[in-house]
Amino acid sequence: MSETCNVCHGPEHPITRYRHENLTECRDRLAAERDALRAEVESLPLGAKRTVVCLCGSTRFWESFRDEGLRLTLEGKIVLSIGICAPDSVVLANPSSAEGKEQKRMLDALHKDKIDLADEVLILNVGGYIGDSTRSELAHAIKLGKVVRWLEPDKADAK
Repeated sequence: MSETCNVCHGPEHPITRYRHENLTECRDRLAAERDALRAEVESLPLGAKRTVVCLCGSTRFWESFRDEGLRLTLEGKIVLSIGICAPDSVVLANPSSAEGKEQKRMLDALHKDKIDLADEVLILNVGGYIGDSTRSELAHAIKLGKVVRWLEPDKADAK
């Protein structure tokens, strides 16, 4: 059975339950990409203005926050993200108590402050999903004239 590689996220190739047939190739490819990005970042003059990117999306896709944050960091960008990239982040986003709801309001406001600081936002619209908080963050970014990019541009208008 072929799936997208969970090591390099590259082209589909055979992955078995017990071993990854191309693991060495994938790790070598990632190392080469990392080295190329590192060389590019190191070639920037000291004090060069780096792009600040704020990640916006549903915390149910915490893996996307983690993966895109790493990718953008390796590109030499400053990344503003959610405070926790783990399954626990979903609990914070769906509070049931009054205290939890107040905490969510505070975290939503904090994330808009991060958008204020950013040069651009990357909307993590996994599968085209955009929840109410993300929709509010998107409207805030547009109001401020921020550059808006999409993880899945072809699904930017989906729900």
